[in-house]
Amino acid sequence: MDGGEGTRAGTLLGLSCAAAVRALGAGENAARGDDQDVAVRELLLELTSETVTWFVSKIVLLIGSGGLI
Repeated sequence: MDGGEGTRAGTLLGLSCAAAVRALGAGENAARGDDQDVAVRELLLELTSETVTWFVSKIVLLIGSGGLI
């Protein structure tokens, strides 16, 4: 192997390592994104539940007062 081949092999190895590091970083970002998605879904579910509870309580009050019938 001459000097040029060694340089090319080193460059390829460096590129491979860089690609592996980027892939790991992308995996961490994806996992972080998944965690954020779960948090947003939980928040939306909680808000939806609270909103439904509020509307039902208002309907019950209206029915009880004879305002809806």
